[in-house]
Amino acid sequence: MFKRYKTDKLFDRHFAISPSIWANYYELDKIETAYFKSNKALKADVMIYVGGLEFLNKVLYSTRSFYTTVTGRKYTGLRVRKEEIGNANHFSIRKPAIDRIFESLKD
Repeated sequence: MFKRYKTDKLFDRHFAISPSIWANYYELDKIETAYFKSNKALKADVMIYVGGLEFLNKVLYSTRSFYTTVTGRKYTGLRVRKEEIGNANHFSIRKPAIDRIFESLKD
């Protein structure tokens, strides 16, 4: 999604289900921060799904934080959305998220 993929035109839309943003000591946050230092545009359409019950495994809080940071950057060309699926945990989120992804692909 960031620097090394900046010219990648293979995909128009990206979906993340229960992303491990906290992994490797929040490496994705570090990559995004470095990217922002020299870039104000990011052409991407990203949909993030996270379970409302994913608070014990850091997924919910790190996803909220990452989403807040990225939307606050106001990258030109970036469309990013986040949906918290209420009673879903790290395992049960897959089906409702995939169902929503397939539904969105009909558009």
